[in-house]
Amino acid sequence: MTQNTVSGRRHPRMVCTRWGKVFHHPTRRYLPARTLDVSLGGSLLTIDTPRELRPGESVDLYVSWLDEPIVGSESLLAARVVRTHASDGYHQTVGVQFDAPLDRALPDAEQVFDYGARLAA
Repeated sequence: MTQNTVSGRRHPRMVCTRWGKVFHHPTRRYLPARTLDVSLGGSLLTIDTPRELRPGESVDLYVSWLDEPIVGSESLLAARVVRTHASDGYHQTVGVQFDAPLDRALPDAEQVFDYGARLAA
């Protein structure tokens, strides 16, 4: 897919607010998280953390894509932090890039995007 020259992105983003958690490899802790948008290549997240995440750090993202009450390992997306925004002391917004495109890492990715499109309509 060609890169969008306006935003510098390869994949279009979809507004998608879903709860989940992030496993932060440097601290070996799970942190509550919420997606703000998602694309095939990454996601923008709000993470509850007293310690700011930094670009380059590895994380595993677990998301309740279809509003499941329990998020299992089948939703695991390995990623790395690529950009961070200021923290308010406990919440931080971060951009992550998936190690593999969403449609390869998550077999039911089309279902996630179809579900999100129905909710947005």
